[in-house]
Amino acid sequence: MRRTIAGLAWLAALSALTGCGGPPSEQRRPDDVARLAAEVLPVIDELDVSTYLDEGSMCRWLVYPRGDFREGGCATSAEQFSAFDDTARADFDRVTAAMRASGVDTHRFEASISAAGVVGDARFWLEDSSIQWNWFYLYDPQDAITKNQHEGKPSYERISDGWWLMTEVDD
Repeated sequence: MRRTIAGLAWLAALSALTGCGGPPSEQRRPDDVARLAAEVLPVIDELDVSTYLDEGSMCRWLVYPRGDFREGGCATSAEQFSAFDDTARADFDRVTAAMRASGVDTHRFEASISAAGVVGDARFWLEDSSIQWNWFYLYDPQDAITKNQHEGKPSYERISDGWWLMTEVDD
């Protein structure tokens, strides 16, 4: 039994080092995007958030109509941003709570927000152990993003109406 556990731990470590991660299973994808739609999209829509990143104390980032708020390592002095104030912190915490409530293994998204304050599309970065690929859940309800398949460009797999799994080379 100990050898089996040690062997599995070694195999997991080797997978992480060699970049053998993979995208979420086809069976899991519909549930993931349904939870993102139910938990996260309403908060993005209400607050008009275009960028969110939570890497703990290393980097926190929120961009929405109130401004570009950053702290941690992503806050460089050459860029224009604001330190989190109480309102931005509360809004960041609302988005964080929605992300956690979704149960989807993501800590980052970027969304396009129309002049009317409507989410046009959103990309949710998925955590993985691959050093070769990046995976995203793409919300594109108007099918506005061209999904041509070309070598070296992202590939797209439809999950449901308005949702795609996007795969691109990890640079």
